Amino acid sequence: MLTSTASTPPKFHPHDTDLSASDLARLEERGLTPSEATRQLELLRKGPRYARLVRACRVDDGILRLSDRAKEEALERFAEAALNQRVSKFIPASGAATRMFKELAAWVLLEDAAEASPMPEAVRRFFDEFAQLALSETKQGKLFENESRRLGRKEALRRFLLGEGALCSQPKGLLPFHRAGNVVRTPFEEHCRETAELLGGRSEDIRLHFTVGAAHRESFERQAAGALPALQVEFGRRFGVTFSCQSPTTDTLALDDKGHAFRVGGELMLRPGGHGSLLANLEATEGDLVVVKNIDNIAKQPSAPSVLWQRILVGELIRLERLLASWREKLMKAPPREGIKEIAALLARLFGDSPRLTSQDLPIEKRRRALLHQIDRPLRVCGMVPVDASTGGGPFWVRQKNGDARRQIVESVEIDPSEPEQRRLAAAGTHFNPVLMVCALKSFEGIPHQLSEFSDPEASFITEKSLEGRPLLALERPGLWNGGMAEWNTLFIECDGAAFTPVKSVLDLLSPQHR
Repeated sequence: MLTSTASTPPKFHPHDTDLSASDLARLEERGLTPSEATRQLELLRKGPRYARLVRACRVDDGILRLSDRAKEEALERFAEAALNQRVSKFIPASGAATRMFKELAAWVLLEDAAEASPMPEAVRRFFDEFAQLALSETKQGKLFENESRRLGRKEALRRFLLGEGALCSQPKGLLPFHRAGNVVRTPFEEHCRETAELLGGRSEDIRLHFTVGAAHRESFERQAAGALPALQVEFGRRFGVTFSCQSPTTDTLALDDKGHAFRVGGELMLRPGGHGSLLANLEATEGDLVVVKNIDNIAKQPSAPSVLWQRILVGELIRLERLLASWREKLMKAPPREGIKEIAALLARLFGDSPRLTSQDLPIEKRRRALLHQIDRPLRVCGMVPVDASTGGGPFWVRQKNGDARRQIVESVEIDPSEPEQRRLAAAGTHFNPVLMVCALKSFEGIPHQLSEFSDPEASFITEKSLEGRPLLALERPGLWNGGMAEWNTLFIECDGAAFTPVKSVLDLLSPQHR
């Protein structure tokens, strides 16, 4: 069993490990080159590269708070884009449901927890309110209630969580989240419903793409085959639902405690590279304006706040597109020096301080090309929710290697724990990212961007884990919305917290948005 034991990796001893012929053959099977393997091992040996925070983004300093009039105009732009079939949705849905039940599982696995011993509050609430959950309508749920009376609560819960076919071993996207009468709905179906509500009658096709684990793809496809015909009748629209899996070419290596490549039974271990590996999946959709939303961030449908804010974010992205297109047109017409100076200042004001673009030292033609390159790249508009008890990546101004200060979404693991000032800046955040964003993936000529060209390959996550009692350092690729989008042109928009309805624990399904 692979388990995480710490958030900050220890200092492992560097060691130059040669790759054997069998290692190279295994890498080739996964589509990984020797140079990529060497690059990954070097990243692991160097240790984490932390973000350099300048300051937290706040309203009017990195986060835009829209007026009512601006929202109305954004909704008008959305309606036009939906009518032109520009909008689709991308949902990372590979996560297992294990973490949803971790509090319950921890109690079950306590050897000294007798049936009559005091029960943690989370466990007590699960038993007391189980009938309110959609889980209670399933075969497993009815069996659980029966066994609770017959075998006792702890044994029933043990079987429910750890027995054959247990729900917590299933992908989160296929769990019963909500109940409509006596019918249960999974996050998969709720995302289909939400996207249909989002596009309304403006779009002939409802297009969604789910990234799923290879072991569960067939289950998702069965769910789609069963649910989509009725949904198409209900909404009077065609549903174009597609699936993809994380490519093995994005797998990563690990290090053992001696600084060697980690091996199991003498064979090089390769492991999935985290959600940052999904950048290739996002690009492969060939979408135009793509809403990105986590599988567990879905309320019982219909959900007006979530739909409203997705429409507003799309409309704001279109405004950004049009603004940049007008600046690009001026530059393409070879404006005089003052024109270049003006656009450089506008770009810096819009996206952050950029000494490169505002410098007067470069020849005028090089500055013009640099400005055009800065304009013509992927765009994203990210919803930001005022901080509450939730956790997630936060919006910050971050100093990049080239000297620019640009907006980035930063996770806590990316903050250097040894620097008090960086920790202070991290604690000063007022908002967090609910993974609700809209991305523009095509150039001004309508050509899909090569998204890997706009990521920061060194912004990888390094975590300490263990396998069968052996410590290891694991490498994850730059996070999809962190380092994976580090070089995108980015805006942050303040959203209503009601648009964020995550399910991190099974008890979250007892909140009003899910009942």
